[in-house]
Amino acid sequence: MDLYAHKGPAVAQKLVITGLELALIGVAAWLLFGSGEALVSGWLGIEPAAAPPARRAVILAFDLVVLARMAFMMFYLMRRTIPWSEALTVPLAFALYYVGFALFVLPERAPLGWLDAVGIALFVAGSSINTVSELQRHRFKQDPAHRGQLYTGGLFAWSMHVNCRTPGFARANANSHHHGACSHDGSAMRPRALAG
Repeated sequence: MDLYAHKGPAVAQKLVITGLELALIGVAAWLLFGSGEALVSGWLGIEPAAAPPARRAVILAFDLVVLARMAFMMFYLMRRTIPWSEALTVPLAFALYYVGFALFVLPERAPLGWLDAVGIALFVAGSSINTVSELQRHRFKQDPAHRGQLYTGGLFAWSMHVNCRTPGFARANANSHHHGACSHDGSAMRPRALAG
């Protein structure tokens, strides 16, 4: 099925995706700042933290930024329909990011350092590059004269998949096991440094 051939608002599917992702971020917040840590600490073989380390707030902030960018992409930029199978499976993939990173960061007790600052900078840069490139392509696609044309201007002039990975970031992110696979919102830009 050619997903891009069928246009439509798909509001119900977009609301389901957003709602499920909000629920996953709720689970992440419960793990990071609530009683969830006490529940899983035995499974992970760790002692609950006396006070949540700052890196937990950074991970939760990353989750919220990814959700905001995903919602912006879906509700403003995306014009294609979304099959229900996609609406139900996309949040499952994001569970790896939202809940997985919360679990990975739980054992880490060290204060934020220079490597974390580099990771935060990479996340901000990657998120910015992703969003700017998508906006550039969106403006290009708005012109009826460009119908059916591939956008190769702006940031896309530098990379075929600038919206999902950029040179240097693919190796610095926590999702490098994707071997450059594009996550449609660019969340593959989440840096490894913050995972602990």
